[in-house]
Amino acid sequence: RRVHGDTDLLNAMGSSALGYAACAVGVLGFGTSFVPVKKFKTHDGFFFQWLMCVGIFLAGLIVQAVRDSPKFHFIACFGGFLWCTGNVMCPIIIRLIGMGLGLSIWGTTALLMGWATGFFGLFGLEKEPVPHPVMNVIGVVFAIAATFAFAAVDTTSSEEPEPEIRSGSPTSIVSSVVSGRYGGINEPLLPVSGSATFAAKAAVERDFFESLPSVTKRVAGCTMAAVAGLFFGANFTPEEYAMDHHKHNSDYSQNGVDYVFAQFTGIFVASTIYMFLYAMFMRNKPVINPELVLPGTLSGVIWSVAQIAMTVANTQLGLVVSFPIISVGPGLVANLIGILVFREIRGRRNFTLLAIAFALTFTGVALITASKQ
Repeated sequence: RRVHGDTDLLNAMGSSALGYAACAVGVLGFGTSFVPVKKFKTHDGFFFQWLMCVGIFLAGLIVQAVRDSPKFHFIACFGGFLWCTGNVMCPIIIRLIGMGLGLSIWGTTALLMGWATGFFGLFGLEKEPVPHPVMNVIGVVFAIAATFAFAAVDTTSSEEPEPEIRSGSPTSIVSSVVSGRYGGINEPLLPVSGSATFAAKAAVERDFFESLPSVTKRVAGCTMAAVAGLFFGANFTPEEYAMDHHKHNSDYSQNGVDYVFAQFTGIFVASTIYMFLYAMFMRNKPVINPELVLPGTLSGVIWSVAQIAMTVANTQLGLVVSFPIISVGPGLVANLIGILVFREIRGRRNFTLLAIAFALTFTGVALITASKQ
């Protein structure tokens, strides 16, 4: 998007090539960022999300040093706060309405939010030009359909009876990638073992959720999923706003990477606040698995590489192209890993759904890419 009126065809092609390469890195990074914690128990996810945000912050420090310490803008911190807030809402959403419906709602809402921000120029942003807008819209529709198809895949089912899955079974990488980054579809968000205090609190929480009327759970879960999706989709909006409205101010860089450290700082600070609140709720007895320290931090570093790549793609291609591609692509990567590496996807129904999802993904990406030409 910010090629700055470049009329040189070769330079424009180079910018597009860089943007699509960044999309590929983003898709690969988001699709694999939870592989390091595949074999470890994440329990209720709060400690894991904090470790992940530690890794994100460390990566931000490196970016800040490499970029020669660009000016810190607090407005970008707000984008990090939005993303982190949506992230910590996901376990509650899953408890209320389940993985499939929750993912479908927040995934679709996030994709639409990020895309519409650029397409319509929402929140004071500049409207991004698209040479073939109808083709772009159709591509986004295909991407949304792919999101629903991926959400319908059961990562543990099989046409043959499966052994009972223990509460401590490894989390599903497919579920983790698309679920707001927490435990697998068959792993309780709260462990069934541990201290008596925690067991009591787990029972209280289960009783609380189970005691809610089904209509209340559905309304609350769907509403929270939509809000989380809006937060995910708006996490780049603050920095985009700063660049659009301060083009002639030398204090504001026109390179999105220069806002990465501020955004990652917002993520880390918000995550730490939520971790403290969680510890208070647990009466200073949070559920902590020390085995998560290194793999959880590594997950954050991998995620940060993908986020940085998405920042580059946003700058070179615009939100109307980069956001739909990078939103739907990780589901394809994660499912391929689930099939080829962990063999957690089985059954004719699941493979049929995956074939449909893959076809929708490739078609949507092709249309979105062509719309920019």
